Amino acid sequence: MSQENPKKRWKASELRRLPPEERDAILEAAAAQAEAEYRNDTALTAFEAFSKLDFSEWEPITPEVSEEELDRREQSNEKQYTTAEVLERLKEL
Repeated sequence: MSQENPKKRWKASELRRLPPEERDAILEAAAAQAEAEYRNDTALTAFEAFSKLDFSEWEPITPEVSEEELDRREQSNEKQYTTAEVLERLKEL
């Protein structure tokens, strides 16, 4: 297993490149860290997992993004905006 910093914020593209065992260990550790937050914050779990709607018939609303595009975005120097920044800009329009 990699001797990475345990506080490292992994990008999805980095995780996809790891061997499955290493990736699973990192995701398991992250899930363990988040457990208390999910147990104590009802806003994170206030939904019905078994609703009457059949989501299997729904289509994704976002286009597929290739690995090449994800890599390009990761290596790009283009400005990235947070959701809050986008919402703030939309309010200005």
